[in-house]
Amino acid sequence: MVWNPELDRLKAEQQTAFERKQEAYQRYAEAKQRTQQAHDIMQEAWQERQIARIEMNREYEARQAAFDRNDAIWNEYKRIRDNNNYQLEYLRHDADAEHQAMIDCFEAASAAYESGDRAAASLYSSEGHDHKDRRDSLNAEVSALVQEIKDAKAHAESAAPKVDQSAFYAAKERFTQAKTRHQAAETDFKREKAERDRLRAEFNHLQQEFLQAKEAFQRKRDEIKAEKQARRDKVESALMSVTGRFDGKAAKIIDRDDGSGKTDVYFGGSNPEGDGLGHGHAIIKNGQVVYLRGQYQDHEDWLINEDADIPDKHGRIRFPGEHTKI
Repeated sequence: MVWNPELDRLKAEQQTAFERKQEAYQRYAEAKQRTQQAHDIMQEAWQERQIARIEMNREYEARQAAFDRNDAIWNEYKRIRDNNNYQLEYLRHDADAEHQAMIDCFEAASAAYESGDRAAASLYSSEGHDHKDRRDSLNAEVSALVQEIKDAKAHAESAAPKVDQSAFYAAKERFTQAKTRHQAAETDFKREKAERDRLRAEFNHLQQEFLQAKEAFQRKRDEIKAEKQARRDKVESALMSVTGRFDGKAAKIIDRDDGSGKTDVYFGGSNPEGDGLGHGHAIIKNGQVVYLRGQYQDHEDWLINEDADIPDKHGRIRFPGEHTKI
């Protein structure tokens, strides 16, 4: 194909767009890989967080169960204490009253005895002993209730479990650390994902630019091919009129890139393209056939030659033929 600066420019633009697109794809592929790695790390951190949460909840429930057992035992102690204290208030009041009554009776008995009233002294003394017995009975009940409170407290202190919260707080700390790691991993993943999406959009944009450049290059190449085919058709038409025996055979057309503006046409040869053994040769310039040599014709026996004033191998001067306009 003849050299065409516009085609070269479009080809260069296509290549540049292709390289930019490929570089963008490489950046996107690397970002995609980093995003997947960040996702995997985030998922691992999430699993650790879930395991730590389960452990923390288990320790929390164990702690709560210990608190509940502790509360149940101490609540029973409080129930006994409050119930006994309620009874103690009345018992002590009654015991104090019986004690005072006892004292009054003994004083009255002593006074009656000193006055010589032995019968009254005996009666007061007997009543005093009755008050004393009731006082002692009430004080015994008081002592029993007080001892019951003491026993209940001692039982609570020995039976109530000592709640050790260290396991719960250790599990809570492990969960907090796992949560922090997961949040950091999630932040990294979101950042990598955003960068991956940005690079994917950049790649898609450059892909479109490449396709547009490729289409522009293809259009120009098709245009040049069409122009070449038009020239081929024009040359074939001209050669047929000149030789009378081209017979629509294939011709190989080569545009020279030496700046001369000439086009070489090889036709009728043994090769399918038109060149090869026995081919004819025509040179086109500015729409004119300036050289023509038929099939199986010696190079010195041209039909048209713009350089015919040059001596041939036999020293003869051949005159130029008439240029054929295409």
